[in-house]
Amino acid sequence: MANKQLNDKALKVLNHLVEYYLNEGHPVSSKCIAQQKDVSASAATVRNIMMTLEREGLLKSPHTSAGRIPTVSGLRLFVDKLMTVKNFHQHIELPQFEQLRVKAPASELCQKASMLLADLTQFAGFVTVPEKRKVTVDKLEFIQLTAQKLLAVIVMHDGDVQNRVIELPQAIEQGQLQKITSLMNMVFCGNSFIEGCRKLKALAESDKALLCISEAAFDEKTMRSDVLQDKLMIAGQNHLLSENISQELNKIRALFDAISNKKLILDMLKSCQRSDGVKIFIGEETGIELFSDCALVSAPYHLDGKVVGSLAVIGSTRMDYRKVIPIVDMTSRLLTSALNHSK
Repeated sequence: MANKQLNDKALKVLNHLVEYYLNEGHPVSSKCIAQQKDVSASAATVRNIMMTLEREGLLKSPHTSAGRIPTVSGLRLFVDKLMTVKNFHQHIELPQFEQLRVKAPASELCQKASMLLADLTQFAGFVTVPEKRKVTVDKLEFIQLTAQKLLAVIVMHDGDVQNRVIELPQAIEQGQLQKITSLMNMVFCGNSFIEGCRKLKALAESDKALLCISEAAFDEKTMRSDVLQDKLMIAGQNHLLSENISQELNKIRALFDAISNKKLILDMLKSCQRSDGVKIFIGEETGIELFSDCALVSAPYHLDGKVVGSLAVIGSTRMDYRKVIPIVDMTSRLLTSALNHSK
């Protein structure tokens, strides 16, 4: 019997078993399921159904106990077909969400969002800061500190401001600096930082003063620095110590090492940006062995209608998906709203 052909009684048994397992965390017996009023079957009948579900790869027996627990496939079927997500409006009025109903720079809003996710779910919260490769520049300003020293100020469309002191090989007059600033704003404003640099490079070939400032302000080192590097906000790592994830010290230590490797998490979250709405990875579906006992619930967020980042919760495969999914969804919506109102 293929999964799609499971009858209503088998699906009802699976639903009750997964819900019980998520709440209690230990193998579930046929007697326990048979006691549910809407099952209307004896313990022997339920036992046979559970054996069928096990053959289908939806349940497994962790040891010699008669009880069963869901496999990743069983959890996936529950999440995709059986689960009823808790009322979205239960969460929209939570006072904690007020943290995201403010005007603030993108990095600050992302930090607030990661802390909010961790607080509301009691799992680890992750938020990528909007990729500067995708965010347009609003304004460029150069403040003359000395004859050969300038403060470059880059205002991004998401509200973030980048500052950098640059040294020039030779002095520049204020009037000339104003002309170059106006020219650079014409080149950069409305374009991404990378697009602006590309256009500026072509333009600067015929202007020595412009070339001098552009090379000092936007050299390759700067391109790899705070202006463009991907950033990740993390909160609630301590929740990964939960025994629901692992009781083995070595596994916990390895999990913390994986979380500390921000590139690993960034790569995972970037892959989530290619999907609309909430996406769920359970256990081995993450593609990372260290996360085999974890689940990841993620969602992208937008600026000017474009996906510029994503956020996620990582916790036990036994998380309350019915609660976590709407919280992740609501947080991504509010972060999107806050970013678009903070620009």
